[in-house]
Amino acid sequence: MTVWVDNAWLSLLFAGLALALLVVPPLVDRVRRGGGWRMPRGAAQLLALLYGVALVVYTQFPLPSGDAETWCSAHVVRHNLVPFDFLRMVVHRTGSLSVALALHDVYLLQVVLNLLLFVPLGLLLRRWVVRSVGSVMLIGLGVSVVIEVLQGTGLLGVYPCPYRIADVDDVLVNTTGTALGALLVKAFEWRRHGIDSLPHRERAPRQVRSWRRWAGMLLDVIAGTVVAVLVQAASRVLVLALPGTRAVVQGQTGLAVTLVVSLLTALLAVSLLPAASGGGATLGLTVMLLAPRWLTGGGRGLTRGGAVRRLARAVAVPGPLAVAVVTSQVWPEWAQWIQVPGLVWVLVAVVMVPPTLTHRSLSGVLSGAVFVDARDPAAGGPDCSGSVPLDEADLVRLGLGGVPATR
Repeated sequence: MTVWVDNAWLSLLFAGLALALLVVPPLVDRVRRGGGWRMPRGAAQLLALLYGVALVVYTQFPLPSGDAETWCSAHVVRHNLVPFDFLRMVVHRTGSLSVALALHDVYLLQVVLNLLLFVPLGLLLRRWVVRSVGSVMLIGLGVSVVIEVLQGTGLLGVYPCPYRIADVDDVLVNTTGTALGALLVKAFEWRRHGIDSLPHRERAPRQVRSWRRWAGMLLDVIAGTVVAVLVQAASRVLVLALPGTRAVVQGQTGLAVTLVVSLLTALLAVSLLPAASGGGATLGLTVMLLAPRWLTGGGRGLTRGGAVRRLARAVAVPGPLAVAVVTSQVWPEWAQWIQVPGLVWVLVAVVMVPPTLTHRSLSGVLSGAVFVDARDPAAGGPDCSGSVPLDEADLVRLGLGGVPATR
């Protein structure tokens, strides 16, 4: 954690130097000529500059202290060329721990922070460079490979030996973070501007497939895990920053409280708040351009439903799992018996995707929702209000032909 804090100050220092050398002179010249400075775009460019510097600093620094030859003779850096070895490490380190302690694990925190470090790259690339998510991923992959090559070669020989691990899993995690950033841009633009925000080739609605539902579920899991781990990381920062908090935060009661807070925060950020606003979709569904809707008028119309229905659908699967996890923390001696039903509940939701109507799975069956492509006119757009009437062609296209009146 200390290294991350030190690198934050180093990033600000280097960004300030880059600002003074690269940005200030042309800015002064522009102001001198009466061109002025557009605050929103200028601030975004400054933040992009700071992020670019931070990306270099966090992936290449700090250099080992002391004599380089002495350090190299005393240390052997072993690189990892086995894909997905980080999953084995996470299971090995956290498999025997409670969920609260597992979320505090330094290795898991490092994986999450690496993922988050590259999310802004995806945001910036898709906003300012390319529109295609695939192109963003390829650029993110290239940047990640360059970073790992620099780490594995000691900055191409500037340092006499490798001083950081070159890890193929870092390439995978970093590229995933870049892709998530690009997908988030797509989702938020859709929520704000509707179909006009999408590239022309992506505006036509597609059929709802099982893989889209599973991908939405996976994105919700990733986002929820990231939020929960970050809340746990905040508790670690609290321990370091405030004297006397270690016993409180790391005690049994403190672990239970931080676990409840982290899970609630994850539920709010990923499921409840997105579902309460807009069209009722969770974060993962929004990214996949899927929308939960409810049949009305004897099966002849679609509506986004009331807030209670939307929230009930969003919490139907993660809610019981969160309750099981928290309960197992309160009664650790029964943890394995308490957590198993929660995991089975999630597994049932995954398995129910292919055979259920519009792939609505467990949450749709329990809440009465069906799933449609958010770009379909029958979905009513990202902020659907009221009921959208359906004809026979709509029912067939949406996979709802012959459906009787439902809730």
